[in-house]
Amino acid sequence: MRYGRSVLVLTSASLLGLPCLSQEARFGFNVPVTFTAGMLSTPRLAVMQPEIDIPANHIRTYGGIRLLLNPSLKLGANWFAYSSIQIHSTHFFPYEAYYNRQVFTWERFRQRFLQLYFAYRRTTESGEIVIKTGKLTTAFGSFSTRYDDKDNALIDRPMSYEYLQVRANALPCSNYDFEHQQQVHPNVSAYHCVNPVRYGYGIFPVTLYGLPGAEINVSHRRLDLRLQLTNSSPSRPRGLRSPGQYGQWAGGGGYTFPSGLRVGFSAFHGPWLDPNINDILPRAIQSHGAPGLAAQQDKGGVRQSPATGLGIDAQWARGRWSFSGEWHRFEYRYPYFFRQSPAPVFGYVEVKTILNPRWYLAVRGGFVRFNQVEDLHEKGKPNFLPNRQIWEGAIGFRPNRLQLLKVGYQHRFDAIKLGPSDSVFAIQLVTSAPTISKGLR
Repeated sequence: MRYGRSVLVLTSASLLGLPCLSQEARFGFNVPVTFTAGMLSTPRLAVMQPEIDIPANHIRTYGGIRLLLNPSLKLGANWFAYSSIQIHSTHFFPYEAYYNRQVFTWERFRQRFLQLYFAYRRTTESGEIVIKTGKLTTAFGSFSTRYDDKDNALIDRPMSYEYLQVRANALPCSNYDFEHQQQVHPNVSAYHCVNPVRYGYGIFPVTLYGLPGAEINVSHRRLDLRLQLTNSSPSRPRGLRSPGQYGQWAGGGGYTFPSGLRVGFSAFHGPWLDPNINDILPRAIQSHGAPGLAAQQDKGGVRQSPATGLGIDAQWARGRWSFSGEWHRFEYRYPYFFRQSPAPVFGYVEVKTILNPRWYLAVRGGFVRFNQVEDLHEKGKPNFLPNRQIWEGAIGFRPNRLQLLKVGYQHRFDAIKLGPSDSVFAIQLVTSAPTISKGLR
């Protein structure tokens, strides 16, 4: 995209010409930069696309790069602006290996603003208040604070921040629309309720890519709280010029105990379906023998079919050990056809130990459990998709204070085994450029 290339050119020019920022300056510019070069080997392409005649367990190796820029502008004693810009090749993230058949080319880059907001901060002796407006990281969950490769001890992200095969752009009408994925593959879905039978990917339960909105953060001693109003769901983010924008809220908070343990919570609620669902509802009701549109008016359409997320998180560190974990439950309502909607539960625990100043080990174990969906006629299978476990380990080495080398391996265990393994072996070299800044006054 043209704006992405412009961002890269302008930011690179800024990096070349900025001297150090004096800490006393009331106005200034600051640009942390993280560059990651990675390689991953996985049979995931064979798992997802057997029709392209790829042998089972065929290992495909991909290379990719990622550039993360976090410019911030200090506008006085209390005002500031912040942005986070990501530029990456389409072979960088492990989930892309499910559908990416092409070799690396310089033309296959994606750029986006992860965050871009203005903010006001007021600090007191016992805490602070921060008000933000613009494109913001969702207030739900806690992994977004470790989305930078230098802060993530492992290679991949937890499962609740990856694909979930529940779709917002198509309408299911029965248990079959979910359960037939167990005979095909749980990573893709094709609903049959007046929809073209076409397989596709679902949603990210929690986006890491930012939402337009406003947010207030308050901290007082050991307590922190946040409330966010956005134009769309963190499970289905929409741009300001996109259709299907529906105002909704997300929030959370936490308490840090004297021992260093922090326990937090978060939640969100609001419409998540694409507006085209309203257009196909009348045909869906008639084709499935439903008792007429009058009953549908009581149930409502897209606006009355919300997604709800509940989450608990915890972090603790002492000495060379650190622990973190999250538990998430989501419920995705569809109009009219279900007494019990899809409601998956995710969780993970991550442990890291520092062996010495240069080496560390990290392990993350996670799971997803799927509930029993019930349509208007009967209950479905005990779980509408196969339950999963995932284990990931990594060893990290710091050759110097600016670089981190990570070597990791990930393996999934599915309750129903379909096709070859989709394990991943990956290597990343993360380089943090010296923060370049400029004091203006």
